[in-house]
Amino acid sequence: MKKIAFIVLITLLCLCAFPQERGFYSLFQDPDRKTWRARDVLELEDGYLFSLKEQSIPGMESKIVKLSNNGELLGEVSLAATDTTVNLCNLFPHPNDNSLVVGIGKCSAPNGNDFLMTICLDGEMAVVSRKLVPLPVADHPDAWLDEYRFLQLEEGYVAMLSFQLQMFGNEIKLCRISNEGEIIQVENFADTTVRCIDNLFRLQDDPHGFGLFGARQIPYLHVTSRTWIYDSELQLKRDCNIVNWREDDGNGHYYHANIEAYNSMMISSPDGGYFISSRLNEYSNNKDDRSAFLAKTDSDFVIQPNFCVIGHFNDTVEAPAFFKSVDVNDNGEVYQCSMRNVNYDSWPYGSSGTHLVVTKADTDLNVIWQKQYLVDGNIYSAFQTIATSDGGCLVVGNVFDHNSGGRLDVFVLKINADGTVGIDEIQEESLLTIYPNPASTTITVTGENLRQIEVSNMLGQHVATHQAEGPETIIDISTLPAGIYFLDIINEEGKRCVRKLMKE
Repeated sequence: MKKIAFIVLITLLCLCAFPQERGFYSLFQDPDRKTWRARDVLELEDGYLFSLKEQSIPGMESKIVKLSNNGELLGEVSLAATDTTVNLCNLFPHPNDNSLVVGIGKCSAPNGNDFLMTICLDGEMAVVSRKLVPLPVADHPDAWLDEYRFLQLEEGYVAMLSFQLQMFGNEIKLCRISNEGEIIQVENFADTTVRCIDNLFRLQDDPHGFGLFGARQIPYLHVTSRTWIYDSELQLKRDCNIVNWREDDGNGHYYHANIEAYNSMMISSPDGGYFISSRLNEYSNNKDDRSAFLAKTDSDFVIQPNFCVIGHFNDTVEAPAFFKSVDVNDNGEVYQCSMRNVNYDSWPYGSSGTHLVVTKADTDLNVIWQKQYLVDGNIYSAFQTIATSDGGCLVVGNVFDHNSGGRLDVFVLKINADGTVGIDEIQEESLLTIYPNPASTTITVTGENLRQIEVSNMLGQHVATHQAEGPETIIDISTLPAGIYFLDIINEEGKRCVRKLMKE
């Protein structure tokens, strides 16, 4: 079997606030032109471990790839089997041995039987154990296993199995799994009107319980986002609707938080609340645009007034990253990744370029920075976003390059805590200044070879466009209402960054 080539295109070592911080961009190319997608990422002391799923049907296989802290390939191992399809979903640290990593996923035999697969890998990426256990089957004869999620808890793991039905709602089962990979309990999901489960998450106040975030649909009526809280015995403790946020600007536009999307997710915050990453729908003049937003709830899952909307600029469509679009570090700082200029009619093979937008905010959702990455005309689809121990984040996804003959490769983008990577971006510290900030009347933007400055509000609405006037541009903001704005600053080479402005 041919080995997959992992090509490190650009590696930049940065000495910033974190001494070990390294930004890089790596590209994963299969010589047989197979399409791989990242199902999970696990940060290790000496690098990063990725589980990749091959998309062809039949013959689906999984591969685990390890990169160093600066993006160099350290090894790979294939989990392909001759008589089964393999989908390794999640990677977890071993509960009892720091030198081992646990992988959990699903195997399917030719006769259609599905198995829970648990593997252990050592530091050299050798598979030291592999266990297969039959998965429970659906009660409905016409349902098939469509989606599955896993979560590591204090005493083992929990699994969510979603069996697809033809009409409204899915059949959902929950499983408790021991640290040894045995299924020790199976329960039917309490809500029979569930449309989808987006993710499982840990609870701040109960290390043994867990939550599920998804959507509930009443046939022929409407969809509501919902959270279900379970204890360690798979018993439902409580469930509640998430209050969908809506605002009308008075000019025929209104915005609605469309939380039922499959690329929505919820994670816990160190202060006891929960972050939600999802879509924001804009309705105006029979036009339905999509943007992305980041919200926070309290411990009772009520969305707080202070939320950050990552709006789209110039009427482009934006969506959160698939599978995992948001993560939080130990300091309570949250990272969200979204994809801008998405064309759902032709994704991911359309003709227009799609790039990434990453936002970093504090635990109260005050934006620290927001920047755009990989604005090169290719089509980027993000699948995994993790906050890293050095204060930065890492994004993994697919890229469709028109100039490569139509291949769909895997990219890895490591971003430093200050938003720098070293590729295709304006280096803000050396080239850009905005003052005063906060401001009430005028601001001055200084920088080298700047071309244009676009101003947008917190809803993503375009407010103004200013052409740069040499190395120093003065912008009148006196007529803008007080609040938070974003300056999308573009230089003559097309490189750009987004800076926050406080209008008093």
